[in-house]
Amino acid sequence: MGKMQGALNSIKNKLAKRNDALEVMMMALKKETMAIKRVLAHVHGRSSCLCYFWGLRK
Repeated sequence: MGKMQGALNSIKNKLAKRNDALEVMMMALKKETMAIKRVLAHVHGRSSCLCYFWGLRK
């Protein structure tokens, strides 16, 4: 039973590390998306339908 628990703990730790890495990547993608939205809003001006599409204007 000890070997089985050790194997399960090892898998759990690997999955936790992978999850942490995925969360960091998602945060980076969200920041990049926000930056792109800001640039597009600036380039296309306030009257652009893209601002409405991406929710930049309410």
